Amino acid sequence: MGLRDDVRKKLAMTKTLVNDQFWNQDLRGEDFTNCALVGVGFNGSDLSEANFTSSQIANCSFRDCNLQGVKAVSTQWHDNHFENAIFRDIDLRGAQINQAVIANAIFEGNKTSYSIFHDVKLEKAQFSGNFFSTIMSNCNIDGINAKNSNFERFAFQKCSLRAGDFSGVSLKEVSFLESNLTEVDITKSKIERVLFHTIDFSNRNFSGINVKMSQFLECDFSESILDHADMAGCGFLKCNLEFAVLSDSKLDGCNFGQAKLQGANFSAASLKNTLWGEADLTNADLSNCDIEAGFFEGAKLVGGDLTDSNLAYANLTSADVTESKIINCGLYMAKLDRLTEENTDWRGSNRRHAQKEDKKRIEAEDWTTSLRI
Repeated sequence: MGLRDDVRKKLAMTKTLVNDQFWNQDLRGEDFTNCALVGVGFNGSDLSEANFTSSQIANCSFRDCNLQGVKAVSTQWHDNHFENAIFRDIDLRGAQINQAVIANAIFEGNKTSYSIFHDVKLEKAQFSGNFFSTIMSNCNIDGINAKNSNFERFAFQKCSLRAGDFSGVSLKEVSFLESNLTEVDITKSKIERVLFHTIDFSNRNFSGINVKMSQFLECDFSESILDHADMAGCGFLKCNLEFAVLSDSKLDGCNFGQAKLQGANFSAASLKNTLWGEADLTNADLSNCDIEAGFFEGAKLVGGDLTDSNLAYANLTSADVTESKIINCGLYMAKLDRLTEENTDWRGSNRRHAQKEDKKRIEAEDWTTSLRI
């Protein structure tokens, strides 16, 4: 009886293989569905087109194997070895892969939907096609080639994608959480409704980038260039944009709440309906900007330059504009209650065009504060 017949006999009886060794065997198209494989050695074997659907595979060795065309739908892979294996055109829909190192893998988008990769190192991996609803956590995908691929509802959590090629990539409803995107050029990507959390984008050139309705949470853009960008509707909550350049950019509807914006350059940017609550804009350049209906309540604008900007309907309640230049600004219906100002330059700006001080609100707030004391 050959080894292939031995495999079939064991699987027919128990659907289980433990510590069996099937090295350098022709196992093309073999049926391993609904099996439990533990400690099995397939080194050097041809497993192309084999079917591992709904199987549990742990501590097995696939070194030097041909895994091309394998069907592994809803399969669980744990701590297996794939050194020098041919890993391409594999159907991994709904599969889980944990603790593995896979080199030169080629993934097709329509064959990875609803899959989960955890603690996996993918060396020189290639991604092509449309990827949907996949999770990668604690994975190293440095040098990934994802050129012209589409990712939708895809999550990268604590992954390293250093020096990856994302040119021509479409990212929609994708999450990058605490991941490394160093040397990844996303300026040539289509980005829509993407979440970036705790990502280091400092000292990078994003000039002309186009990003739609995305959220940057606690990201670092310090000293980066984002001029002539179109990022309307994006959020930069608690981000660090110190000394970043965002001049001539379209930033309408953006949220800069609690952001660090010291020394940032927003000159000539469109900033309508933006939120700046409790942001630090010390020495920031907001000159020649359209900031109509901007919300600056509690913001720090010490030393800021707002020369020739439109502040119609803006709310600067409780803002600190000490030593700021608010020169030749449009203040129609702006709210200037409770301003902290000293040596502020209002030349050419008519404060009479602003709303009258809301004394009743101020009295109510003072009364509430006194009760708390």
